Amino acid sequence: MYDRRFSDAPDADKVDKEAERLAPPLSAEELEEKEQLLSQGFSNWTRKDLNNFIRGLEEHGRDNIRDVATLVEGKAAKEVGQYAACFFQRYTEMKDWEKLMRRIEAGDSRILRRHELDAALAKKVASLESPWTSLRIDYSLLGSKANGGAQTAWTVDGDRHLVCLACQCGFGKWEDLQKEVRRSWLFRFDWWAKTRTQAELGKRVEYLARLVEKELEDDAEAAKKAKRQNGGGSSKAGAKRSMEEDDEDAGGGKAKRRKD
Repeated sequence: MYDRRFSDAPDADKVDKEAERLAPPLSAEELEEKEQLLSQGFSNWTRKDLNNFIRGLEEHGRDNIRDVATLVEGKAAKEVGQYAACFFQRYTEMKDWEKLMRRIEAGDSRILRRHELDAALAKKVASLESPWTSLRIDYSLLGSKANGGAQTAWTVDGDRHLVCLACQCGFGKWEDLQKEVRRSWLFRFDWWAKTRTQAELGKRVEYLARLVEKELEDDAEAAKKAKRQNGGGSSKAGAKRSMEEDDEDAGGGKAKRRKD
């Protein structure tokens, strides 16, 4: 029986109606079977619903169905979850499944990158006793000048407060960050920061996060290098002591033989 649960043909409904008109009438058993199959499928899902579902997967990931469901209008989280389970089992039946999966996988990569930058900011802030006043950012790590160059209106203090607020709200939650910036006393005289859009705030936080990530990577590499150097020095010193002890043992044996 023709399964149109994932049909992407623009005139699928017309084809079905024409087929029904030309086909002989269904028996009572066939009608019952038809209703049963329709109830098991997703006949009420449109192409628009599918596109919103894919967009939700791009933004929130396949493991966050609850947030994905917020982008699929008129569908409860439970129904979206059931659709997702069926989708990932049968997506190869769709005509453009490769294109859809590329979009989903690209979204997964962006989400993973957000988690990495979020972890870098959290680690930086957690390492300081008073990050709101003592956090420092090395703008030279990515080839920038003081506070990112002369073309920006962001200040050093503003960047520090922005990083702390981003950690408080969560990386990627730019709407929440915008609300916090607009009502925070730390930005009460900073009209530039208070009038930034969500996209502008997100772009700035991402830039600062990449600076912090580079700083942490450099620190980790320096620590590894120092450990290797200290370890090598200890090994050489140990080998030298071992050779001296062997020489002493050999000398003691010769002296004993001469005495005998």
